[in-house]
Amino acid sequence: KYTVKNESNGDYALIENNGTISITSGSFDSASALFDNKTAGSKITIMSTANGTFTAGTNIVKNNLGTVKISAGTFNKTVDKEYIAAGYTSVNNGDGTFGVVKVVAQIVRGEETFDYTDFATAVAALQDNDTLIILASVSGGLTIDDGLTVTLEVYGTLSGGIINNGTLTIRGDGTVEG
Repeated sequence: KYTVKNESNGDYALIENNGTISITSGSFDSASALFDNKTAGSKITIMSTANGTFTAGTNIVKNNLGTVKISAGTFNKTVDKEYIAAGYTSVNNGDGTFGVVKVVAQIVRGEETFDYTDFATAVAALQDNDTLIILASVSGGLTIDDGLTVTLEVYGTLSGGIINNGTLTIRGDGTVEG
């Protein structure tokens, strides 16, 4: 594990990147921005296995001329959606920090898409004519209440089976286990 700290008050980043950086753990603390992607095509990846903490004075990223994809970590401020890797979202940890975590399910309701990091919460939020998309392995089963019409798209694995009391359409190349 590495701890990197920048105690300067200068307007520059803790890490200036002109190539490719993959971060899997550590603590990063900067009085200014954490990352500065200074070169077109440069790439910063905070891996899904990351156990790191990231504290930024002003911005998490500045001068992004390359690519920043974050899929884990704990931050002192919310991470802009443009820097979050596909399939992940920023959540408020309730203690003054923000995490980047995997999205396990989504609900599509009209023109809006809602990300869920907990499958039971997604199921509880279902409304008539929603599409529930399962993106990862989830358990607990699914019950479609009487009067609801739901489309289920399974791209991960749903363990616990399905009880359908409404109208259900199932799509996707995932697995449903009883």
